[in-house]
Amino acid sequence: MQHTCSARDVAVCLTGALRVLQSSITTIRYVHVCQNNTSRYLKARSDCDSALRLDPSHSKSLLRRATANNSLGRHRAALRDLTVALAAAPTNKRLKSELQKTKELHRTSIRKVGGGGVCLVVRTCVGAPG
Repeated sequence: MQHTCSARDVAVCLTGALRVLQSSITTIRYVHVCQNNTSRYLKARSDCDSALRLDPSHSKSLLRRATANNSLGRHRAALRDLTVALAAAPTNKRLKSELQKTKELHRTSIRKVGGGGVCLVVRTCVGAPG
């Protein structure tokens, strides 16, 4: 059995299909951006690990690794790094500021899971559709 459609019906179907395709392309693009950001933070953390093997109290490397860990949702590791960095440079205002910010991020992540249990962090992109 053959079904015939009017030109208007075909146009409506094609317009809808194009919208779905554009939305899919946008979603794929955002996923790619998220993957790039995650791999960038993992690389930064690895570079800092290498630097800290040479000088375990290098405050700038500790700060950078803490920043990478915060971006990856690893706030407890970031707190450890910032605490060590502040012991080495107790008057550093940026370290103090990052420590406060990290404490709040850590508290917020605990609150989101009800204050206990296992905390699973899912990273999302800002501005991602949906």
